[in-house]
Amino acid sequence: MKMNELGLVYFSPTGTTRKVIMEVARNIDLKSISYDLSIHKEKKPSMQFKSNDFVLFAIPVYGGRRSFCFMKMNELGLVYFSPTGTTRKVIMEVARNIDLKSISYDLSIHKEKKPSMQFKSNDFVLFAIPVYGGRVPATFLEYFENLKGDNTPAALIATYGCREYEDALLELKNEVESRGFKVIGAGAFPVQHSMVRQIGLSRPNKEDMKVIADFGVQLNRKLRNEEDFAHVDLHVPGNNPYKKFGGSSIVPKTDSTLCIECKACAKACPAGAISMDDPKKIDKNKCISCMKCVYSCKQKARYIGKMKMNALEKKLLKACDSNKQAETFL
Repeated sequence: MKMNELGLVYFSPTGTTRKVIMEVARNIDLKSISYDLSIHKEKKPSMQFKSNDFVLFAIPVYGGRRSFCFMKMNELGLVYFSPTGTTRKVIMEVARNIDLKSISYDLSIHKEKKPSMQFKSNDFVLFAIPVYGGRVPATFLEYFENLKGDNTPAALIATYGCREYEDALLELKNEVESRGFKVIGAGAFPVQHSMVRQIGLSRPNKEDMKVIADFGVQLNRKLRNEEDFAHVDLHVPGNNPYKKFGGSSIVPKTDSTLCIECKACAKACPAGAISMDDPKKIDKNKCISCMKCVYSCKQKARYIGKMKMNALEKKLLKACDSNKQAETFL
């Protein structure tokens, strides 16, 4: 059989695997062509071989699995709702450990015109939310009317104030999968409570961030090691019908002696509950108790009344556990 060419297809970040494959190739009497896949390429090379070619494939072993991916991934989408910034901190740490160029959709900034969020089959999307009363924030789901996937792999992130995340992950999974996504991973991460700040104080802390980063590493490994995700059937905790959402009983007040009507709160409100014409007023029917107006006010003019705060503290200090541990599902 008249042999044509020797193909060398390898992945060698440290150079050791390259050294091995080159030594093997040196003893084969064929002209060679190399494809070094440890050099990142936005445009993936075409590797087509004839019936009379001979090809060597070489990899370093990572965790007992092959280390380069035959599925050509395109882009990382970050779709999140983070009024106080904590959920954003978590999703960004996960994304930092995934080897894909990212595009962000911050849905905690109120938009009259909802953005179009359409993803391809070879994109990967992270969805991240804070849990409100055991559920996905309704304000976040309002943007899903323009969300569409094409059997697109996705992972879910839920942050919660050290009580319980209840039905939130299951609800989010069902919502994204009904719009063309395939959930391949999920995580629930306890963080500092947005209202009663002594609960989960300073979380996510250093140890939490290590767990969050590792979740990203594991997702990245899954993307690299799988050719497709048709076989994945991920289960997350939760009940359906979902827990009934009790509504937002905590509506921040305004100290008119401190308010300078700068409208920072009105611009920040993700629910559009604060009027630009009269920013001292809040529409109680629209308010979702996210506390973004309180965090955004540099004058400290936004606050929760003492009686309501005392009652809330008494209730939540009993119900919450500041030492809750993260849960991941892969």
